[in-house]
Amino acid sequence: MDSGIRIKKIWQDERALELEITTNSADFLFCIQVYVGHEELTDLAKGLALFKGDIQSGTFASCPGDLVSHECITYEGYAAADRWEFRFERTSQLIQVASRLTVNSAEAAVIAAIADAGIARVLSDQVAKPLRSGALVRLLQAFEPTPMPASLVYPQQRQVPLKLRAFLDFATPRLRQRLGYENAKIS
Repeated sequence: MDSGIRIKKIWQDERALELEITTNSADFLFCIQVYVGHEELTDLAKGLALFKGDIQSGTFASCPGDLVSHECITYEGYAAADRWEFRFERTSQLIQVASRLTVNSAEAAVIAAIADAGIARVLSDQVAKPLRSGALVRLLQAFEPTPMPASLVYPQQRQVPLKLRAFLDFATPRLRQRLGYENAKIS
């Protein structure tokens, strides 16, 4: 296991989360399970951050290769959490990132990034609100990989049940708008 801090969400409800926090280095390994309220999660992330944010110091990544000298927050929701894909003209390239903090939910990655724990990579809809509010800034836009398609899937049927049709009619324009598709209108 690499040195650093790993936060794994065990479960959550409307009031609290159960987290497993593991920290290790070459000399020690420490693991604890804690319960924390949603409001205190940001404070926890700030307490675990071992450095000040690169963005506030004015040194931020201007190309994907710069990420090797920055602390990153890796999200285990991706197949290769510590290898981030970037687009270079018509090809893509994987960049190995240094992770001080590994989390197992996009929400935790966003909260940690807001708390200056490092640079996080999540899907655009998972970070839309913090970007709009200015809590986070978008880096490396020119190198973003091709957007992944989002689909609503259901079993093939001769006639689509009315409840399913109503859901599709409701959800499709909202999903298109949230993902930034052009001409997405909600009636």
